[in-house]
Amino acid sequence: MLDLMRAANRRKWFVWTVILFVVMSFVIAIFAIWGGAATGGATAGGQTWVARVGDTTVSAQDFERNRQQVEAYYRERLGDQFDSIASQLNFDQIALSQLLGQALAYTEAARLGLVPGEQEVADAIVNAPIFQRNGRFIGQEQYLYELRGRGYDVEQYERQVARELAVDKLHELVGTMASASDAEVEKAFAEKGQTAEVEYVVFKEADFKTASEPTPREIEAHHGSHRSDYMTAEKRNAAYVLIEREPLVRFVEIPEAEIQKKYDKDKDSRYSTPDQRRASHILVKVPEGAAPLEVEVQRAKAESLLAQVRSGGDFAQIARDNSEDVSSATQGGDLDWFGRGRMVPEFEQSVFSLNEGQVSDLVRSQFGFHIIKLTGIRAAGTRPLEEVRDQIRQQLGFGKAQELLTKKSDELSARLAQQASSFEGTAAELGYTVKQTGPIAKGEALGEMGPVPQASEEIFRLKMSETSGPIATPRGVMFARVIDILQPELAPLDTVRERVKSDLLASRTRAAARAAALQVASAGADGFKTAADKAKVEVKSTGQMTRSSAPSAFNDEVKNAIFSSRAGEVKGPLDAPEGVVVVKVLKRGPEGPEEIAQLKATLRSEILERKKEDAFGALLQRLQKATPPEINPEVMESLSRRAAR
Repeated sequence: MLDLMRAANRRKWFVWTVILFVVMSFVIAIFAIWGGAATGGATAGGQTWVARVGDTTVSAQDFERNRQQVEAYYRERLGDQFDSIASQLNFDQIALSQLLGQALAYTEAARLGLVPGEQEVADAIVNAPIFQRNGRFIGQEQYLYELRGRGYDVEQYERQVARELAVDKLHELVGTMASASDAEVEKAFAEKGQTAEVEYVVFKEADFKTASEPTPREIEAHHGSHRSDYMTAEKRNAAYVLIEREPLVRFVEIPEAEIQKKYDKDKDSRYSTPDQRRASHILVKVPEGAAPLEVEVQRAKAESLLAQVRSGGDFAQIARDNSEDVSSATQGGDLDWFGRGRMVPEFEQSVFSLNEGQVSDLVRSQFGFHIIKLTGIRAAGTRPLEEVRDQIRQQLGFGKAQELLTKKSDELSARLAQQASSFEGTAAELGYTVKQTGPIAKGEALGEMGPVPQASEEIFRLKMSETSGPIATPRGVMFARVIDILQPELAPLDTVRERVKSDLLASRTRAAARAAALQVASAGADGFKTAADKAKVEVKSTGQMTRSSAPSAFNDEVKNAIFSSRAGEVKGPLDAPEGVVVVKVLKRGPEGPEEIAQLKATLRSEILERKKEDAFGALLQRLQKATPPEINPEVMESLSRRAAR
């Protein structure tokens, strides 16, 4: 339902980009495992739903429509590259992230009283460019005609417009708190505002390698004179207690009465399935705005195919050979199971009026002419308790185990804070085993615990003999105490000999490269090209560049030299990742105080917009944590399978 409003105001797309990146991590996790907040079922009214946030529901129809629009958006943006890149894009995740983000934002906007009035919604529609002809609103009748032609329910569409306006208001409200300081503008000016054009040469160290090997004495001397390069990392040993979750899950017992109570509570919302149909179709497309003659040509084609079906032809084969719905044609026209609200009204009305095995007359929709065969009927019903008992037991068991884990963690935390006895003593009193990580560097695996980045960070934050608070790990909750700190020391030569040898050879080749580069730099601006040709190195040109668009051969040392120089100066030798660089500065900009002031004003606006988006994104993250969305895995899987065809 969002395509019309986006077409009306393309500027709003940036809001959806913020929503997408904030919510995407949550959605990716849901797609990875259908668990946690995932659930299943339909709304009380029988409308199949994909997700919901608080009182706001994302219907299957909303999801499918938005998914189509997301795919169309990327198809337009990527052009000829779409087919090769599409497999790397998960349109389901993108579409659901946008809709969940909008639901989160709308719920907050409603709480703050930012929902627009009827007149605001009407004004937005009347002034939308897509409903304008020659600068005037197309009129109520044509407006309704165009909505129906695109398969929209007018009431749903106008409700969606109201939601988008409310989200816009929330975005603007949050943005009023953003500001851009002079220091931030100056930093941006240094990064993106200053421009330069240079010629440069790179002396690659590989071109100066020598066949002579360093002697043992030279290696030993280099090791001793570069001690800071061969120091060991600081290591720490920590004692720790792990309160594991898994034993608690096994320990927890869930009475049958609780399972029954949970089932009765969620039966209508999570375990009910709506009246569904399975159908196949053959589509003969009619382009939007087609001339009457073209419509009749397509009608005749559809009637010919219908005659083939009714004379005993194989419906699936005829669909494979002729249907213009590419996604279903390969499946013999099969559309899988769907409930009400999933298809455009004309298609739905026909399907739900057919008997199983019956073929429809021609059905005209916004897409063209359909020939529909009903292949299955699944009456509305409720999944029995026996079918979902284990699922409910697992949900309740995990919740109770988590409560017990939190209780035990709080108990140990309180006892450690009292310091009535040692870390080991307190653990023993509560029945826990104390283990040690062994000497570890920051980021290394914690002994038998394996890699636990958050625990490693905490251990290296603590002081000697200091005890951590509770640390969440995949296995449970951990408490750690630093019992030894091993300071960095010079690594014995035998343990780093090959590295020292390699470094010594590299320093020699770099010295040779710098000597050659110095010859070019010493030639000055006038002799730059001649000296480069004599040294047999290619002179390259950057064209106009900023710090952020500089070639990959330029590191900060090279960029600092360029942007602190005047036109006509030569800088070098300069150490860079690809070798030793010498640059000749051709031009510097911007020129004049007026141009500089104008550029800084533009940069200030960019910073302000970015901060507004950051603030809006931070708000969405807080809302997501406070009100985690629910996902309906069964409907999502069904829709994903259908879209994949």
